[in-house]
This record gives sequence, structure tokens and C-alpha cells, in this order.
Amino acid sequence: MGKLEDCTTTPTVDGISKITSPNPDKTTSPPQLHGKWIHSLPDHTIVIYSDGSKMESGVTGCGWVIFNIGNQQLFRIKEGSSHLGSQSEVYDAELHAVEEVISALLTTTILRSSIFI
Repeated sequence: MGKLEDCTTTPTVDGISKITSPNPDKTTSPPQLHGKWIHSLPDHTIVIYSDGSKMESGVTGCGWVIFNIGNQQLFRIKEGSSHLGSQSEVYDAELHAVEEVISALLTTTILRSSIFI
């Protein structure tokens, strides 16, 4: 029989403690937290938003947009969408969006220091 792992202590990686919540007292709204995060990113950071969804009719699709950070602002670089028909699930659509956005990034020459999907 295997041993049970003790999860009661704060996990560390190479002696670095787990990151604490940026909103421990839950007083800041998600849009405020997101804005704070965007403003903390260095120039040339790529931020990608994607979404996969399935309509009540059973049709599945996805969309995505690529932004580049510059002067603490988001600049839209590229966007796209795909219809995946009725044989796909939402999970398939989410993965398809990531595949599309990676392909799009490989065809751009924009400077990038980090990429967040």
C-alpha cells in the first residue's frame, strides 16, 4: 500500500512558498484585479483570451484574440473564430482556439517577452 501525502503544510518548490491570493479578503472585484494584473505586465507581453462554447442547438464554436502590452495598455494584434459543427464538445472548442492562436502567433513578427493564454 502507498503512503498518504501530508497536504496540511504549505507546498514549496525549491524552498519558495506558494503564492498567496492577490485578493485574500475578497474586497476587490475581478475586473479590478485583472486591470491591476495587466498594468503590472512588462511591455511586449502577449495576452491571449479564448472561448469555446456550445449553443443550445448543439453547434460548437470558438473565438480568440491576441493582445500585446505596451505602455501598460492592451493593443489588439489579431483575432479569429471557428465553427466546429455539432460533433464537437466545448472542451474540443477550447483546445481548437488554443491551436488557432498558437498558429497565429507563429506567423507574426511581434516582439514578445512572455505569453499568457
